Amino acid sequence: MKIIKNSILKKIFWAVLAASLLAIVTGNYLMYPFFTGLLLEDTESQAVMLGKHISRIIFPMNQQGNVEPDQEDLMQINHAMDEFNLYKLKIFSPGGRVTYSSNSEEIGNFNRNEYFRDVVAHGYVHSETVQKDFFSPDGRKAQANIIETYIPIMQDGYFAGALEIHLDITDRISVLKN
Repeated sequence: MKIIKNSILKKIFWAVLAASLLAIVTGNYLMYPFFTGLLLEDTESQAVMLGKHISRIIFPMNQQGNVEPDQEDLMQINHAMDEFNLYKLKIFSPGGRVTYSSNSEEIGNFNRNEYFRDVVAHGYVHSETVQKDFFSPDGRKAQANIIETYIPIMQDGYFAGALEIHLDITDRISVLKN
């Protein structure tokens, strides 16, 4: 009888161990990447909605080609940045020149990256995730986990400029990991 109990206990032990390992592997290699993907898609979608809202301020439908925000635009942009808790915002001319940045040192710089020229300037949204303490595409070390989303502004089928919106996802990633 003792041999039977030990045999059953061993089988139960190995079954529980196998189930535990399967749960860990499933969580780490299937569920975490799946939910991270959903988080990134949702954050990009939020950035696009925010970009459309902000672009109405900067690019009124009757205005063509002027991407230089005036004082009233700047007030509304600053209000939107506070209201929507934007980590960073840039406005680009059609040629890729930064006409506004929440980091004033960047105004006047150019975005000469392929994704800007080949994706954004053709009317497509482009997003990149930058992990904390790593370098972003513009060469700056990220102080948080962020998603950089480039939103093209199209007017009458033409590329009128773009917005670059950075959203901080550090807290969301932390909750997901826990």
